Amino acid sequence: MGLAGTVAAALGAKVLFADLERPALLFAALNSLPWRNRVRTRRLDWQRGRLAERFDLILGADILYERAQWPFLEPFWRAHLAPGGSVLLGEPGRQTGDLFVDWIKPRGWDLTRYEEPVATRPTPIRLLHIQPSPG
Repeated sequence: MGLAGTVAAALGAKVLFADLERPALLFAALNSLPWRNRVRTRRLDWQRGRLAERFDLILGADILYERAQWPFLEPFWRAHLAPGGSVLLGEPGRQTGDLFVDWIKPRGWDLTRYEEPVATRPTPIRLLHIQPSPG
C-alpha cells in the first residue's frame, strides 16, 4: 500500500517505492499521488536486484514475516544504505519479529526496538531501527 513512504513524501522526503509485485507498486503510486513530484516506483527483487543509488533511510513495513527472506534483505540493506544511514522497520508483533532481533545483531548491526500502542490493536506494533555497527 505504501503508507510509510506516502507519509514520508507528504513530509517532504524524496521516496522510491520498490517492490516485486506490480499491484503493490500501483497502490503505492495511487496512494501517494498528491506528492507524485517526490515519488518514484521501481519493480525490484531484493534477492537478486540492485539499485545504482544509496539512501539515508530505508523503510520497511511488515517485511519480516518470512524468515527465508532475511539473508537477502540484510545484504540488500548494506548495499543501499548511504554512510550513516539506517533501516526503520515496522513489525506488527509476529513471532518472527522477535526472532529477527536475535538474528540481525550478530551480523554487525546495532538495533533499537520501540513499541507503539495502536488504539485498534490489542498489542503494540514494533519499530526496529537498525544501523551497521561502527568498525
